[in-house]
Amino acid sequence: MGQRIQINLEGPDGESFNLLHLARELVGYLGKDADEIQREMTWGDRGYLVEVFRRHFGDYVTLLNVPRRRKARAAVTAQARGRRISV
Repeated sequence: MGQRIQINLEGPDGESFNLLHLARELVGYLGKDADEIQREMTWGDRGYLVEVFRRHFGDYVTLLNVPRRRKARAAVTAQARGRRISV
């Protein structure tokens, strides 16, 4: 992949369905498991979807206007998935 993709989360390209579609396209280039990533992206709310997208594709995609999430909310979401994290 060449140039980084930029997505404004406040515009139509930043809608959840568009991020899911882009993730499906990017996994083909990266050799990742599309179903696993999309399952994880849809586990929580939109903020969690953005976090998961950034974790998997942040080296290739720049997300603009990312809303800040409270650490406590992220911790609750992660614990619900069976992960331990420090806040």
